Amino acid sequence: MRKLPALVAVAALAFVPAGALAAKPKPKHKKPSPRAKVYKATLKAFGPDAAYTTKKFGKAQLVDGKKNNKVSVHVRGLTPGGTYLWHVHQAKKAGDPCDPTLSGVGNPAPYPGWDWSKVDPFRANAAGNYNKTFKTKTFPVTTPDVDSGFVYYVNVHLADGTVIACGVFKGSRKATPKFKKQQAAKKKKKKKKGKGPKAHH
Repeated sequence: MRKLPALVAVAALAFVPAGALAAKPKPKHKKPSPRAKVYKATLKAFGPDAAYTTKKFGKAQLVDGKKNNKVSVHVRGLTPGGTYLWHVHQAKKAGDPCDPTLSGVGNPAPYPGWDWSKVDPFRANAAGNYNKTFKTKTFPVTTPDVDSGFVYYVNVHLADGTVIACGVFKGSRKATPKFKKQQAAKKKKKKKKGKGPKAHH
């Protein structure tokens, strides 16, 4: 007889409208964070021999995130066990910094967004390959005299600094502080223009 109330309660629930049971509000989903921008590059031969080969030395990827930034390189075709260097650079002006015939476009100084002493020099493995992902929280550098506002690119060098492979991160001008600042200013101007003057009654 003591189990009767419980059975009555179950029976009562059977007659409760479905809407009443679902009256509890659904939890709000958090807005997804803006996706990181990804820029890709193909590493091609650079220097005197570049005109005689279509050989590709691998690929690279630059990720411009809101907090975490990284660059990844996958280099092949190196001398097994050989010693090399690699860096990200930023072009000084418009043009292809990986075109040796264009003077003054490339910048020999490594981009200061990373501490390159942590990855250089490196040794190619037994197959002549090298793979590395290098993270940083200081990309892009916002100092006005450091940021040129032009594309980023990656170079692979011999131990003496001679560049043997180069690849431009396509579209990476969008990751520069100057470009972002210009876009923010345009957006602000457009928003202000959209409001227009207030109507007088």
